[in-house]
Amino acid sequence: MRYRYLAFILLFFVQTQVISQELNVSVLRDSLIELMEDYKMPGMFITVVSSDSIFMREGFGYSNLESQTKVTEKHLFRVGSISKSFTALAVQKMIEDGLVGLNTPLREVAPEVPFTNPYEEKYPVLIKHLIEHKAGFDDMHLAAFTKPRIDGMTALEEMLHYKNSMHSRWQPGLVHSYSNPGYVILAYIIEKLTGMQYQEYIQSKILSPLDMNASRFTSQEAMANEQIAIGYRIEEDAPIRANNDPLIGEAAGALISNAEDMSKFLQFFLSKDDKAKVFSKPGRLDEMEQLHGWLENEYDIDFGYGLGIYDREYGSDNYRFKGHSGGINGFLSDYLYSKELDLGIAISSNAIVGHKKILNQIVDQYTKTIIKGAVQDTTAKNIDQYYGWAGTYTTLNTRNELFRFVNAPLTSTCVRFEKDTMILQHFLSDVEKYVSTDGRVFRDVNEQRSAVYFTEIEGEKSIYFYDAVLVARSAIGIWVLRIMIGIGILLGIAFFLSFVVQLIRYFFKKLKWGIVIKNLIYSLPVLCLFMSIMLFLMHMDLADLNKLGSMSFISISIFIFSIGVFISAMYTLIYTITNRTRFDKTWKVILYGLSAGTSCFIAFYCLYYGWIGIRLWEY
Repeated sequence: MRYRYLAFILLFFVQTQVISQELNVSVLRDSLIELMEDYKMPGMFITVVSSDSIFMREGFGYSNLESQTKVTEKHLFRVGSISKSFTALAVQKMIEDGLVGLNTPLREVAPEVPFTNPYEEKYPVLIKHLIEHKAGFDDMHLAAFTKPRIDGMTALEEMLHYKNSMHSRWQPGLVHSYSNPGYVILAYIIEKLTGMQYQEYIQSKILSPLDMNASRFTSQEAMANEQIAIGYRIEEDAPIRANNDPLIGEAAGALISNAEDMSKFLQFFLSKDDKAKVFSKPGRLDEMEQLHGWLENEYDIDFGYGLGIYDREYGSDNYRFKGHSGGINGFLSDYLYSKELDLGIAISSNAIVGHKKILNQIVDQYTKTIIKGAVQDTTAKNIDQYYGWAGTYTTLNTRNELFRFVNAPLTSTCVRFEKDTMILQHFLSDVEKYVSTDGRVFRDVNEQRSAVYFTEIEGEKSIYFYDAVLVARSAIGIWVLRIMIGIGILLGIAFFLSFVVQLIRYFFKKLKWGIVIKNLIYSLPVLCLFMSIMLFLMHMDLADLNKLGSMSFISISIFIFSIGVFISAMYTLIYTITNRTRFDKTWKVILYGLSAGTSCFIAFYCLYYGWIGIRLWEY
């Protein structure tokens, strides 16, 4: 009898651990073809592996629409920011060899890097901050992003190209804010400390040991190679060849790879034996997967960006994966792996079209026979002690400081409480409800993963919200900002519409020109602001960014209109003061005075956030 019980227990253990390692490749293939047709996707490669098996490794569609060349597992695709995982691995190799440490200050190892850090004495920029995007730097500025790489550029030249982004906007190590220039600095450090070009170092220390013999950086391969796929952008449901200029700072996003090599890369993470191909000591990959930030460690946050690897969820049951994605002109790529599921997936398409649907389908099909574990306790917990976190918050970790100009009045989050439920509402968005899972940790009532943490930064209340960090702000101050900008814009629009009507009347000789021009004067600040913002937003597509980041008709127009905001606002104020006696009604004095005052407020707001005289060809 006891053996029967033992057998039953053993069978239950096996059933709860074993995962179906069968994929219906035929169904998956049909889904991929359907997805490509739906999104007008030119081509893609995909590989699905376990630690010791390859379930699928194929190409679909065309690598070159003009020549009708079909994608195979050997065709090379630009994998964009997936390159960062390889750069992070190279840094781990240098750490193992004793050349640098995660906690080595950047100032110590490379004092020639022209970064500024107002917090340097207490919070220096460390090597790990560059890897985990926590140096507080801006991402690539438009002027740097839109310039192609010149053959023969050194790592030093590439690094200096992004010097305008290298300013710590908050204490290094505090929060994550994605910044490609940090990885360009890492490439320079690799080159400086190893005496090898970083492309060659990554090739010899990472790619070659993993037998990823086809993978390389774009500068190491003639882009005319027929094995390299052509990137496209989708416009009006039709693929158009994208700009395939090489990126300055290849360590951040210029690797090319194929399905065959990416299957080896995935199995490197999944297999216990493959670690020795790169590292002589255990633990290096574990360190990459861990979160090293102060907030994460202080508050036991376990979901975020590690060292060149970050957490993501896929499948109907939200299984957790490690990995990275990469988007670059004409290409979108993802790799993800789960040691618990023994599953790795890599996919790359030669058009920027999301892969979420097909990735979810693969995970669901692979995990369909898993016996689910215990359900998380969803009982609401008493949170009276956290009512002090009620208030208004704004996001600290913007990716680029430039966007604060648009975001400041529009991005705020109101937090309040109803008994054991936290109510969170973003400006102009629906209410979200969260319940506590463990004290100051909260989850959305419709999700299982903890996503909101009540934190403190130097004694001030803050909120870790998914990958954003929210800091307390005055609700009154934010509403004053919105009201002043709102009144200024509404009055500007009203005066412009009045100008149009009066202009028509003027042509019919029913109105004097002086009356017509007065309304134009008061509408000019808002008109200039509107034109500068609209020109900027209309050219934010990847295909048009070069018009913003270089001296062009568009960027010069934005520059002129932005200056026009300030000049015209100051003129309305002077005009109102000098002509106040001509206003025959009190309400007119108030109306025109309010318009002039709010226009000046908007002008100084734009000046504060750097929009006045913005030279995007230098930003």
